[in-house]
Amino acid sequence: MPELANKENVYLVAPGSVSGLAAALQILAEGLALRLRLAEGARALAEYFTWDRIAQQTAALFAGLVK
Repeated sequence: MPELANKENVYLVAPGSVSGLAAALQILAEGLALRLRLAEGARALAEYFTWDRIAQQTAALFAGLVK
């Protein structure tokens, strides 16, 4: 599974950082190229987070525990 990559498919902000969130929102509001890159990267990851994929992974996990 591919990893989340800051400023490639997600935009990370430190937990609880109000000023960090405000700065990130400002950067994203002004940065069309960054928003497009994030959208493209997130779209590429989306297939790994479908309910079918999650159900398959969960079933495989439980099957492995039963053996």
